[in-house]
Amino acid sequence: MQAIAKIVRTLQATSEECDTVLGDRDRLQQIIRELLANAIKFTFKEGIVEVRLDIDTIDSLATIQIKDTGVGISAEFLPDVFDRFTQAEVPSRHSPGGLGLGLAIARQLVELHGGTIEAASEGEGRGATFTIKLPLI
Repeated sequence: MQAIAKIVRTLQATSEECDTVLGDRDRLQQIIRELLANAIKFTFKEGIVEVRLDIDTIDSLATIQIKDTGVGISAEFLPDVFDRFTQAEVPSRHSPGGLGLGLAIARQLVELHGGTIEAASEGEGRGATFTIKLPLI
């Protein structure tokens, strides 16, 4: 497993409230799996992948953030990161494979659950952060 050579940190939720997101459990897991798999795939050996859950009871939102110290995303590609059939150029040590559909599907599934998904990066070699916001019931 690729994660063995990397540090994967799961951070605790920032609220002790126990709220629920209404949705299809399998599809929600698919979203997280896609983002986590990408974070692990594009993080260098000995890099860090963090998963964080924040519950905001005031705005009734669950925020899931997956942050890595990997290859990052160029400013030019960032606006297109969720487009179908697109893949950024990555260092030669990575073979992106796939069709460039994973993030597009993740975005569609998040939106079908009434949520939003955003990608952020300070540039190539500076890691990436994906943030999902889903409404609580």
